Amino acid sequence: MSSIIPTMPTAATMSSLLIAEITGKEHANVMRDIRTVLEQAEIPALRFEGCYKGGNGKDLPCYLLPRRECDLVVSGYSVKYRLAIIDRWHELEGKQSFQIPQTMGEALRLAADLSERVVEQQAALTIAAPKVEFYDTCMESDSVCQMAIAAQVAKLPFGRNTLFQKLREIGAFITGGERHNMPYQDLVNRGLFTVNQRTIENPKTGAPIVIHTSYATQKGIAWIIKQFGGNEEVAS
Repeated sequence: MSSIIPTMPTAATMSSLLIAEITGKEHANVMRDIRTVLEQAEIPALRFEGCYKGGNGKDLPCYLLPRRECDLVVSGYSVKYRLAIIDRWHELEGKQSFQIPQTMGEALRLAADLSERVVEQQAALTIAAPKVEFYDTCMESDSVCQMAIAAQVAKLPFGRNTLFQKLREIGAFITGGERHNMPYQDLVNRGLFTVNQRTIENPKTGAPIVIHTSYATQKGIAWIIKQFGGNEEVAS
């Protein structure tokens, strides 16, 4: 059985692997569901990142969800699967119920376990702090930057033109016409991108020319990182 390695401390969690097992869904699809639902709820999914050992011994990503976030994610699943997940939560919570030590040895073992857990949790918080701080900064900032700068801030392995191409490929930006390389309105409404319109004069004819420039907000940069795998530990 794969071992789960949490990257954030939790009291009681259910892994995305277990959700996939219970529902019969592909793990990749469960991961996608979690990211989608948490993003809609404006809850940073990175707070619940974990990893597990795959069959080849390689660390693979997963999510470790507390009860509240798990209930939120599976609320759109069928009644059959929601009931199965509720039953499993009862089992998990029952196993974690506090047992009063009956002997001095049990009390000492419990104290040692609690001490080790505190050290592990403090270490995990230290590791995760830069990611959480970056995400919170992006969500709260109103500043914007041009797409070339956004690609640099996100530390993408490609530049402005490729970023535009990839945004068009996933249906985020418009392809062709007067609004080429501009974000669709729903992404603007979500505060991920903005468009600046300015008018200049044609130097030859004197006719006005309208120029549109797309900008990414800090929230948009965080979104770009999620889509294309930049470095969320770096913000400016």
